[in-house]
Amino acid sequence: MKKILKTLVILMVFSLTACTAPRGFVAQPAGWNTVQMRKSVNHEKAWSILVSVVSDDYDIEMMDSESGYLRTNWRQEGQGTQVWMTRIIGKVEINGTTRIKVESKYYDQILARWVNGYNTFTTTKINDDLSGRLM
Repeated sequence: MKKILKTLVILMVFSLTACTAPRGFVAQPAGWNTVQMRKSVNHEKAWSILVSVVSDDYDIEMMDSESGYLRTNWRQEGQGTQVWMTRIIGKVEINGTTRIKVESKYYDQILARWVNGYNTFTTTKINDDLSGRLM
């Protein structure tokens, strides 16, 4: 009887942790975050900084320097029941701003599907890195 009860408790704990979103995950569509640039930073310099910051941690899937657009491949992070995927989309605007969108998704094992959203930790890190080099 004790073995059965112990097994049930372990299964309950596993099922509760399996459906938990990763820390910092928000299950809402990722929005664009705007980073202001110093007036002395031209489009080419801003583009170079964006590519440098993003490529430090992510593989770039697509980029076009003329339009100022880049998108990374999905990158898997975490382990066990806390696995999620993240990608970065960036755009250097003509009006002197750089916009960033950090999209994330995690696999919910209970629902057996991917849940879309964004990760606040990754968004803050990318925004801080860009702000520090563009301002």
